[in-house]
Amino acid sequence: MRNTMLRDRETPFFVIKHLWAMAALAVLLPSVGLAQTYPAVDAGWVTNTMVRLQDIKIAVVDYYAKHGSLPLDADFEATLSKEGILEGVRATNMLTRIVLCLDLFAPITGSNQAYSMDGNLTNNINGSIVVEAVVSGVTAAYARDLSIRMEGEDMSSPLGQTDLKGRVKYDPIPMRGTGEVHIYLTHRN
Repeated sequence: MRNTMLRDRETPFFVIKHLWAMAALAVLLPSVGLAQTYPAVDAGWVTNTMVRLQDIKIAVVDYYAKHGSLPLDADFEATLSKEGILEGVRATNMLTRIVLCLDLFAPITGSNQAYSMDGNLTNNINGSIVVEAVVSGVTAAYARDLSIRMEGEDMSSPLGQTDLKGRVKYDPIPMRGTGEVHIYLTHRN
């Protein structure tokens, strides 16, 4: 009997049967395992971005308390880090800057300093110094997830469209490309 089992394993049918089983597993396992991994990675990216934004916002408030003003600064995160106010690893795709928004009637776009905080698409922060984070290399799905998590579904636009309402705004991002997301942190008059 033992010799019969060993001979069966050596037959071409045995090899073909096991090759088919391995091929089926190779097709099925990634679709089961990785499909469950991608949403977790997406959620992790959004969560990490939100935590970093909160750290930056706290550092901005600390800077303002220490100096009494906010300078116009194209890379304010670097300034906060140099002063020892902001710690941690800097995200390579995030830039925190301070810009001036002077025009009440400035049209709100996905890339300027005007923000519609109440969702009515009129600039609510004119004449103010605005602290915003600009995150580049963002997919349309990430941008929408970030907007939904920070603003809620009613202040977010459908996937692939411009989102100009609230603290998170962006121009349309191609479905297979990346774009820039502007995130309001705070402002001072």
